[in-house]
Amino acid sequence: MSELSGAYGITSPEAAMAAANSSPVVAALAKIKNNPNAVKVAKEFESAFLGQMLQPMFTNVDAEAPFGGGNAEGTYRPMLINEYASGLAKHGGIGIADAVLKAMVQMQMAQGEIEGIGPTGAPLPPVEGQAAAAPAVEESNDAAR
Repeated sequence: MSELSGAYGITSPEAAMAAANSSPVVAALAKIKNNPNAVKVAKEFESAFLGQMLQPMFTNVDAEAPFGGGNAEGTYRPMLINEYASGLAKHGGIGIADAVLKAMVQMQMAQGEIEGIGPTGAPLPPVEGQAAAAPAVEESNDAAR
């Protein structure tokens, strides 16, 4: 083993990529990225976050005549900001949606919902068939006497 090889003896970048891509975590992340509901929720979260971050940028911006001002502008400005945020999130955003998807995978790992991964993220050994059932414990009648 050379000094550049890792703990698993991987010596080439191609072998490292193949090992990383065969990880159950990577497979779970790819699966959740193909789930339209999960992606929608992540994008909505990013949009809401971006809306909150954009809001202060417009607090001291006053629109003047002939194109702005009045009560209607105060009413519609938050909607415009939310649309800006939705557009940003829809066209790539700033990476928050990806972080939300990764957090979803981590929560599923912690709850043991991803097959082949333990709660700590370490791969579990493959299970052949089903685990043997624990033997039934017979209660002693000595305590009842």
